[in-house]
Amino acid sequence: MKKGFILFLLIGWILGCSFWYACIIRDNCGCNKKEVAFNTPNYSLSDGSLNLQMNENFTFDLNTDTENIPNSTALEFNKLSSHLSSGLRTTNITGLYTSEESEQIGLARAEKIKTLLVSKGGIDSLITTSAELDNQLIINKNKVYGAINFSFNQNELKAKELLVSGTAVHFISGSNDLEMTDEITTYMTNLEEYFKQETHTERILLVGHTDATGDRLANIALSKQRAEDVKTNLVAHGISADIIDTEGKGPDVPTADNSTEEGKAQNRRVEIRITE
Repeated sequence: MKKGFILFLLIGWILGCSFWYACIIRDNCGCNKKEVAFNTPNYSLSDGSLNLQMNENFTFDLNTDTENIPNSTALEFNKLSSHLSSGLRTTNITGLYTSEESEQIGLARAEKIKTLLVSKGGIDSLITTSAELDNQLIINKNKVYGAINFSFNQNELKAKELLVSGTAVHFISGSNDLEMTDEITTYMTNLEEYFKQETHTERILLVGHTDATGDRLANIALSKQRAEDVKTNLVAHGISADIIDTEGKGPDVPTADNSTEEGKAQNRRVEIRITE
């Protein structure tokens, strides 16, 4: 009897030690198991001057087109709608779905986002929708994250209207760097994309201007050089140098009063024109 009791104690001690090692030291028995934290995936989107970063990702309920768009993400969608409201971009929205879902779910998701963008200023006729299977989608607690892709293209007719109207690029005071406002960035982006299409036969004319300070002939040379600088910028972005002409007018064609610093700044410019 005594030997049996001792054996019982020995077995109990061995089991206790095994439990302590496995569960307490190694945390391998499930008794102290902690739920793994879920990190919400970011969603980013860019198109030319548009650059959206969404830290709070939008979701769809699994097997439905029911969306949940946090306030911070909704603000980013407002920027996207504004970007599309100019009519310069055509957009395809692709709704993604998993093998557990149907293609119709993916299409319905795309239509939901299209309706949202149109309600905020996007142009209905320039937005198309499609669906695509994607088994890499992130799913957590029956929520599908993102599930939307965007592709953008230039609306060439609208872009040509913008380009033919022309624009002027100014220079940062005391510098040869271009002053890239949102308007100029949009113009330049569309200019670059338009002329990357080899079917277009128009040409680009860059006309440099200066203020009236200093020697006229020196200013004509400076204005020509500034036009060449803009040409270099355009060539670096993929436009053929063969279709770009440059001129320098110096101080001869002012658009503002050269007696003020503000006027001088307006006169230091390179005009961009599209010619047939």
